[in-house]
Amino acid sequence: MLGRNFDWGGTLQDVGDRAVNHVERFKIEEAFEVSEVEQNARRELLALSYKTLLNKIRLLGLEN
Repeated sequence: MLGRNFDWGGTLQDVGDRAVNHVERFKIEEAFEVSEVEQNARRELLALSYKTLLNKIRLLGLEN
């Protein structure tokens, strides 16, 4: 998942933050593919509340 193209530069905190964002983006996009219609199913797959999922979508720039 995190390979040669991943930006490994900076402090451990910087790299950790980028890694978390990368994984969250992947999991959210995967949930949208698995459940294109049912938003409740997406939240269940991710084990997130509606508000948290919405905030992460906005933070990661995944809004339509």
